[in-house]
Amino acid sequence: MLGIFPADHYIEDDEEFRSIIHIHIHRAEELAAEGYLVTVGIREGSVPDTNLSSYL
Repeated sequence: MLGIFPADHYIEDDEEFRSIIHIHIHRAEELAAEGYLVTVGIREGSVPDTNLSSYL
């Protein structure tokens, strides 16, 4: 299982984010146990903000 969480994404509700990640990590563990390669990450629509990072 691989989790990808870029550091420059803004997460408005920490508790909700943790809850959602917990649910998906649990499902990913089940799939990984069945032999699947699983990735967990932030879906499209969440983009880096050039005002808060070193992106040019």
